[in-house]
Amino acid sequence: YNRTLEHEWIHAAEHICFVLSATIFWNAVLDPIAAFRLKTGEAILYIFSAGFVNSILAILITFAPPGLYPYYTRPDDRFGALDLIRNRWGIDVGMDQQMGGALMWIMGGFIGVLLVIGLLAHWFRKPERESWQEVTAG
Repeated sequence: YNRTLEHEWIHAAEHICFVLSATIFWNAVLDPIAAFRLKTGEAILYIFSAGFVNSILAILITFAPPGLYPYYTRPDDRFGALDLIRNRWGIDVGMDQQMGGALMWIMGGFIGVLLVIGLLAHWFRKPERESWQEVTAG
């Protein structure tokens, strides 16, 4: 991770990987072509599983000792914001890491819950016979 902050091309490649993996992940649930999309029950399990893994990572980041990423202990302050963040707002390295992990935990969970509610609403709007066939189809 620290190398991405030292080399712009590695940082760009990292973000390309983020976008590609997110596209592949969400395509399984949101593909406009129904044949390529997970069935509703499968999609709910898929989102729940991803949310569980996201929560574990967020918990580890939130409760890890400060300085999980060494670069953040002595960041390059190109824009002069470090004085504002550290001295005026009182956000030190540990608090910053905890806030980042908590934000990841809360927002990731919130998005997952909203999506599962949407999938359930879609499922319950279908005629009963069609919904039952989807559950029992292999």
